[in-house]
Amino acid sequence: MKLPKIDRTLELSPSKYVCPYSKNTYEQTALSVPISTELFTLYDLHSQTLDDLPEGYRIGGLEVVRFTIQELQRGITPGQILGDPIFRSYFGEYRMHASERTCAELLPPQGKRGLLSYIETRKGYMYAVGVRLAIGGRVVAEDLRFPLGKIKGGKMDIKEWNSALGIPAEVCVDEKPMHIWELSLDLNRLVDAEMACITMNGYNWADDNHLRFFVNSFQVDPKSDSYYYRLVRSPLEEGFLPKADRPAAKDSESYQNGFHDGRRAAMEEARGTLDDLRSRIADIMKKLD
Repeated sequence: MKLPKIDRTLELSPSKYVCPYSKNTYEQTALSVPISTELFTLYDLHSQTLDDLPEGYRIGGLEVVRFTIQELQRGITPGQILGDPIFRSYFGEYRMHASERTCAELLPPQGKRGLLSYIETRKGYMYAVGVRLAIGGRVVAEDLRFPLGKIKGGKMDIKEWNSALGIPAEVCVDEKPMHIWELSLDLNRLVDAEMACITMNGYNWADDNHLRFFVNSFQVDPKSDSYYYRLVRSPLEEGFLPKADRPAAKDSESYQNGFHDGRRAAMEEARGTLDDLRSRIADIMKKLD
């Protein structure tokens, strides 16, 4: 067994996020998380399953994501953050452009089979609502609103986070300035997906390094070296897991109403744009007369 050393401790401050739409509140206490700077594969573990990790160890969740959110809030520049040794594997050092698979997963709404069972649209952007977040196989948050980007597609930069959970809250599509994280997903695969794992890696765009937050719905052979893992020395006990308060949890009928409301809002927005265009054309015609 050749596992990396635990050579770093992430000191994560307490965080809280309130969804402006559902009013759900998510909180995470302060954490000290001992991690490995280097990533490992199952070949390093000499095993076909992560169950063979030594007692007291696990793979990383979304601690690294929360670390970057915290550093940005402190005013640390993206360049300084990306220069941190914990990201070396993402950009070719230690490992060749490794993708880090976490123990975090998105699950469909309770009682549904597909992640995209309920879709909401606002200002041309789509959201999967009612989804659940599991960490280490334990559901820690329900009734989530997860951004899916614009209906027309496009490159998605993450501009706002649920900082307590470490998942995106809002994205912007093809806008400036470039944000440090990009969200990547395949809507066609997610429609009927019963689970989607969260992975992370790095990429270079326009001579700048950036981080990519993947939502993958396909299963990977556990013996494959396509994915790497980060070693963490701390159990997923109660204090290590975020807490969620849902003051007004929705039932399936409410989600269906939300879907129709969202679709109606999108149609009204398009109609408003068309009415505005007609008004401008009328003004131009008047000036020509």
